[in-house]
Amino acid sequence: MTIVVADDSPLVLRMLTVLLEDQGHDVVGACDGDEALARIRQVSPALVVIDASMPKRSGYEVCQELRADRTLTRQPYVIMLTAGGQTAERERAERTGVDEFMTKPFNHAKLRERVTKALGAPRTAGTPFING
Repeated sequence: MTIVVADDSPLVLRMLTVLLEDQGHDVVGACDGDEALARIRQVSPALVVIDASMPKRSGYEVCQELRADRTLTRQPYVIMLTAGGQTAERERAERTGVDEFMTKPFNHAKLRERVTKALGAPRTAGTPFING
């Protein structure tokens, strides 16, 4: 399955790409929010792993725009990564339509597990928000 990974850190972007490609996924990278949105619309991924804070458009803004876009053929499952983890960030992520929220640094095995679980269940309205 195709996954879009968006992070403004080249190191994190590369690490996530390798991690997910090792699981057998096709990974499309993006280094800012505008590029992420364009890639998502271009490849219609099953899943998006996105950094909360990026140039041009934040991960929150990208997710909010995706959830409002009725022209998309599929709504991807969204896992947001953030260096913070305060309650306000989690609440904002939930309000913008993020499916899961993970703080950096994150456990690689836990991310792989969540990706596998997310890809096994299609996103539907009312998908529970998972903190992590």
